[in-house]
Amino acid sequence: MQVKYLSPKEATRILTELSFSPLDEDDTDTLHAFESSTFTQVTLYKKYRINTADPVDENLRIVRQLDVLQGNDDFQDRRPFWESFQVPGMTHQPIYPFISTLRISQKDSFTFTSELGEFYHLKATGIINNKVEKFKILQLSDLHFGLDKGYCSNGQSCKSDLRTLKFLLHVLLKEKPQVVVITGDLFDLHRIHYTDSSQFKSVLLKGLQPILQLKVPFIFSFGESELYNHHGQLAINEFKLSVINFLSTLPFCYNTPPLDLSIYGKTNYNLRVVNQDTDEQAMITVLDSELDKITDSQINFVHRLDAAKYKLLFFHFPIPQFRPIGKFKIVGSYNEKHPLITETNRKFQQDFVKCGYQVISVGHEHENDACLLSKSDDNKQLWLCYSGVSGDSGQTKLNQNFDRRVRLFEINWKEAKMLSWKVRESDGKGFDYQLIYQLT
Repeated sequence: MQVKYLSPKEATRILTELSFSPLDEDDTDTLHAFESSTFTQVTLYKKYRINTADPVDENLRIVRQLDVLQGNDDFQDRRPFWESFQVPGMTHQPIYPFISTLRISQKDSFTFTSELGEFYHLKATGIINNKVEKFKILQLSDLHFGLDKGYCSNGQSCKSDLRTLKFLLHVLLKEKPQVVVITGDLFDLHRIHYTDSSQFKSVLLKGLQPILQLKVPFIFSFGESELYNHHGQLAINEFKLSVINFLSTLPFCYNTPPLDLSIYGKTNYNLRVVNQDTDEQAMITVLDSELDKITDSQINFVHRLDAAKYKLLFFHFPIPQFRPIGKFKIVGSYNEKHPLITETNRKFQQDFVKCGYQVISVGHEHENDACLLSKSDDNKQLWLCYSGVSGDSGQTKLNQNFDRRVRLFEINWKEAKMLSWKVRESDGKGFDYQLIYQLT
């Protein structure tokens, strides 16, 4: 599809609507015009507004941008003011095309731009303003979305991405988090064609539907499944940059293209949470555990960050201490105990403790959702937590019926403590509530 963009002042006609169904031409306004184009036996109908010397009505919804995307009937473009519709005649395929348009009036555009303007200022400074007594962080991990509706594999029942989307929407509405942290494996590369940019854009929009719909701020870091079967570091770097460049355009997304290329990986961020009532602060740090490891450059990065009363660290692949030896305190399920193969230096835990982190939370091991209490060399405590698998399409080997779940953290400013718990899909209830840190 060829698209030509012109400003409303330049265009002779202003596109106001697109559809694969005939549009209502019974319009009393003589300034409206209609047109249709047929390609591969499919007709696309277009509605225009004839451009005149008069200013365009500020309430007139205008098509300002267009994407060709791909998916199935569980796909919707939930970006504010975007509308998606299927291309007819192709819906018998596992993946078929959608036309998605940004259709917004000048008045709504001004209001939404003002709303986003405040967020973009916070994003540029890496700040989350907190206006509530209890600040909630929702961790999602191992969602494993694809462009098709799910997958079927030997020995396991068919999985449903729509089921995952419904679960996420329920949690977001119930818990009302102030920010979402996605710790990798948001989608499966083998379920898209990574050289087709419309496909990775489509799967990102599909997986982020509930978050975009409710306008919840979020930040993402890579796991492994997004990079599965990539050939060579150059291909990995190029693909990761393409993903981040697109994510950074989405409203309420804190991701930005990497500025400091000396830091290993592409998704290393720090967000400062500011309690506006007390000026107390918390830090949310996100690292990229590319190729299953954390490196010295990332440790240098966290050492440069400011101090805060509450500090949380998120990434995808566990550090060696997630396989403890001897007796240790544990809250939750610790089912996967296979050898943990990683090049991450064991001494890095000591660095995290010195930097003031009270908890590290990861994904990767689908059937582990526990928090393990670990002690550093100087006997300081650090909780090592798993999120557990969140997506129905994430495979489970030990228990095929393992209940999908998400992890939440809550900073209670008034009571000076940090809590964590999980919410399971089967009943939507929270469980395994625990104290992570009490400020003394």
